[in-house]
Amino acid sequence: MINQALRRQLLREKKYYLTVVLSLAFTLSMVFSVFAIIDAVYLRPLPYGEVDKLYLLEGTAAPQGQPSASTNTQNLLHIQREAKFLQHLAICFSWSDYKLTEVDGRPNVPVMMASANFFEVMQVQPVKGRFFNQEEQLGNKQPSAILSYQAWQAHFDGDPAIVGQNIQLDQRRFKVIGITPDELVVPELDDVAQAIWLPLDMDENMDPKDFGGFSSRVKAVTRLAPTASYGQGVEEIIRLNDEATTLYHPPEVKQLKISARLSGFASAVRRDSGKLVSMLVVGVVLLASIALVNLSSMQLARAINRQQPMAVSYAFGATRKQLFLEIFQHNGFVIGAATLIALLLTVLSFGVIRHLGQEALPRMDTLGVSLYVLLFVLIAAVLVTLLLSWAELKGVAEQNLHASLQGSGKGTGKQIGKGTTHALIGLQLAFSLLTLTATSQVLLATLAEALRPTQINTEGLWNAVIDYTEIDQSETRINLQRAVMEKLSGLPGVQGISRSSETRVPEPLNIDMVKGENGRQLGSARQISVDERQLPAFGLSIEGRDFNRDDMELEYPPVIINQRLAKKLKGNPLGQKLVMSDNPPQEIVGVARNTDFPGGEHFEWPEVYIPQHYDGYRNDALLLQVNSAAWKVDDGELLKEIVQIDPRLDVQKFSRVADDFSQLGQAQRFAAWLAGALGLISLLMVAAGIAGIVSYSIGMRRYDLGVKMAMGATQRTLLRNELQDLALPILSSLLFSVSLSYWFIGYSRTVPELGFEVYWGAFFAVLIFLAVLAAVACVMPIRKVLVSDPVKALRNE
Repeated sequence: MINQALRRQLLREKKYYLTVVLSLAFTLSMVFSVFAIIDAVYLRPLPYGEVDKLYLLEGTAAPQGQPSASTNTQNLLHIQREAKFLQHLAICFSWSDYKLTEVDGRPNVPVMMASANFFEVMQVQPVKGRFFNQEEQLGNKQPSAILSYQAWQAHFDGDPAIVGQNIQLDQRRFKVIGITPDELVVPELDDVAQAIWLPLDMDENMDPKDFGGFSSRVKAVTRLAPTASYGQGVEEIIRLNDEATTLYHPPEVKQLKISARLSGFASAVRRDSGKLVSMLVVGVVLLASIALVNLSSMQLARAINRQQPMAVSYAFGATRKQLFLEIFQHNGFVIGAATLIALLLTVLSFGVIRHLGQEALPRMDTLGVSLYVLLFVLIAAVLVTLLLSWAELKGVAEQNLHASLQGSGKGTGKQIGKGTTHALIGLQLAFSLLTLTATSQVLLATLAEALRPTQINTEGLWNAVIDYTEIDQSETRINLQRAVMEKLSGLPGVQGISRSSETRVPEPLNIDMVKGENGRQLGSARQISVDERQLPAFGLSIEGRDFNRDDMELEYPPVIINQRLAKKLKGNPLGQKLVMSDNPPQEIVGVARNTDFPGGEHFEWPEVYIPQHYDGYRNDALLLQVNSAAWKVDDGELLKEIVQIDPRLDVQKFSRVADDFSQLGQAQRFAAWLAGALGLISLLMVAAGIAGIVSYSIGMRRYDLGVKMAMGATQRTLLRNELQDLALPILSSLLFSVSLSYWFIGYSRTVPELGFEVYWGAFFAVLIFLAVLAAVACVMPIRKVLVSDPVKALRNE
């Protein structure tokens, strides 16, 4: 309960308390949110046994110079059979999303394929049921499924009776045999916690025994043999991976520079999140520093205003310890209230953080208030209480109490010293300039990437990927595809329709080797079959000519390449020939403008467009050009139209092309949003802080200003003198911060991991803007006091 004295104090100084509680609550909520992110990414243990002994095994390929994750399942199966230093090895991959057809809305669900020993290697136990057994191992085609905990809750309301029942994924039925624990994670596969697990060979689009490609969606987890060292494990997997590549993929050995790597599982989960987390930590520490300087100045001012009542208590025998306990109790109540509000704001922010950060940071689905977060909240509240109590006690030092008892309280003796005022202003400016320098650079860099033009038209374009898996005959599929195109072209709002082998933003990339007609290796390229309407639909400008109907009928038709591939050819590419797979050379008749993928540079490959009709693949990507005003079809209505043609058909994907591209830049937009928010908050805080400190300082010196004006000083003169006095801490602080920022920029050039593009215009713009803001924050309170006529205040005194 609040005692009467404290209640009266709260009512008497409600403006002060409202300011302190709200400013501290917003500051602490940012600090708590960042710590919750650190907890999810770094502190919260992974739900696996002996995770420190668990390793991620993946292949690497460097087709364009920089090695990246690119794994082949045949290579992994070879390593699994031959390895001596690996005690256990399990394989998993995510290739396709499936529709859960028996659930309302037929939601798309992520599906993970896993070898039978996957959960054994990870050392996890099922929540219900069991995991895969050897009868469900590769090659047996046993239709079993395991639900992730989140899929169980989201799609089946946590019904325990689902174990043993059948569910339908696309057109196939699977028996549910178990439920995984919550919060499972596999590096670079962000949807594992919501996935449904199937045996390794059950994907309808990929057979791991015969898969000839390399993909970042294929992973292996392993544990070393008890007597093996990490170095022995690395040496062995590289050797066995080389053997498998030579055996199964001889053409790719030299061109792709294929290798393998073994990394700690926990560090692989965190990926390259360290830079973003570091930015968050540094930004929030600087903002918290600004806020604490503001609050400390308010505490100092409050302490000086309360010197006389504190002096009376001191005169009646109160010790410094008793005074500190009184201050600490008072601040504990205020900061406790601010902490509770901050914790509530933090919880409310989790949904936004998950949405914005899911592509940029791992394990965002685990974001929440854990014991670590609660402990941090408690420690932070105690430390802030101690800091502000110490700052307030500084204003009631013993000599100040004696002076307060002996003095009248008028004039200039009872105020924060000039040195303290200057130090507080300088600290706030230094912290703010460092914050703004960093956030402006991050903001411009991430926005430049997120807003980078795609160089194609996406307006009014929709993807519709049709699944023909359940139809066995290729000829039947081809006839149905024609019927589908005719059906969709007749829908209201459809202005045109074309097809290709994959969408412009693909799921897995269709990459293969390309040679010149002289046999010279040109490297790997994305190979896309299209009809004659596809490239014009995207507005791709073409040097040379586009495809025509006659091209579609040729067995080995001419091709169009993009500018990235054209740069690898000597001379004019038009008229030259390419060799793909074992086909005869095919003439290049056009060079298309590149497509850029903002936030998805890994899609920016050399490309070959091949004119081709649909020839019976398992799925086909249709591109709909629609009138947005007349187009009202959703995925459910589209499915109804498709199954009217044949109930075995399905819609694998239905999306706006613009949304596909937008999704790629989500990580950059998240970083830009954070940088902008941190920068804006720092500006507001430093402006309010400087104005508050100057306002208090000039207000307490009103008596002195009145004397000077009574002696003939003008308002203009006094304003100029006060600003000249404040110029020293402002300029000194800015100069120090600029020097520190410039040193860090120079240092970053010596550390490749810290390298970043510097926007010098933004750097100097921030410097000038902050100097102007500081000047305005100083002028306004000084002018307000001078206009209010200090001479009148002097007469009243």
